[in-house]
Amino acid sequence: MRTIPSILAGLPVPFKGATLSRIGGRLFGHPSREDLIFSNLGIDSHYKMTVPAENSLFAFGNPMAYYGERGVLYLSSLLGKHVDAVADIGANWGYYTFFMRHFLTEGKPIFFFEPNEKLFDAIRQNIISNNLVNIHGIKKGIAAVSGKASFFVNLTNDLSSTLDKGFVRTTDELVEKTIEIISFDDFVEQNKDFNKWLVKVDIENTESDFIKGAAKHMDSVEFLLIEFLEKARKEKLADLLTQQFGLNAYYINDFTLEFMDHEDGRYAPGEYNFLFCRHTPEALSSLVGGSRFTVVY
Repeated sequence: MRTIPSILAGLPVPFKGATLSRIGGRLFGHPSREDLIFSNLGIDSHYKMTVPAENSLFAFGNPMAYYGERGVLYLSSLLGKHVDAVADIGANWGYYTFFMRHFLTEGKPIFFFEPNEKLFDAIRQNIISNNLVNIHGIKKGIAAVSGKASFFVNLTNDLSSTLDKGFVRTTDELVEKTIEIISFDDFVEQNKDFNKWLVKVDIENTESDFIKGAAKHMDSVEFLLIEFLEKARKEKLADLLTQQFGLNAYYINDFTLEFMDHEDGRYAPGEYNFLFCRHTPEALSSLVGGSRFTVVY
């Protein structure tokens, strides 16, 4: 017999959203971290993804309810039409990958990177069970150089596993594992058929390693959408990307793209993501024209 939460999680996309996410979360109570539920993620009514029941957004919400990330999601759905391939670096449960698969044609390849074996296997199983095509998984971490490294699996919070042990709270339960790592440069060398990439990076405080490992082939990155937390802001990685690689920086403040000529410390609550590209503000305005996005400069 289906429970009320499972019925709500299976509702068609138009019924999903922030309100249902709150209601569903309350009805479900406090599920175990091992409890799973089927959901279309509020993305595609044909999806039947196995996701953690404790994540009410995945179970009952939709992308518009994904505050702090919806700007990246919908911007990617626009920009992804202008590249050869998409790389989802730090895929976690695969939300970004499944969102992009819905919006892009099946001919557009999506590569996801997830070194956490549990999460990687969950993504692969959802790909198979939903008959999704042209999605390619890399069970490796992204780093400055290829090889092996210690990876800290966060058993307290799936969202916070990292190569940087200093990123996690001291109260979190960690398991240290040795994983394979690869630089973005080496990855591009292995996939020379694609000249223009959209790259989304969410790797919990190791953004500088991604940049170091992408220096040779940064010119192949048409659009870089990257999360910068406090460490990256203090290291002025935005200035590094603009000065060393000639990219333009835009702070993604929900659906407003704010041009930045230098790291100025701006911050809106919950908004940590940036867009880097070679488009001027005028050109970017033209590219996203007619959408929900506004470019401010």
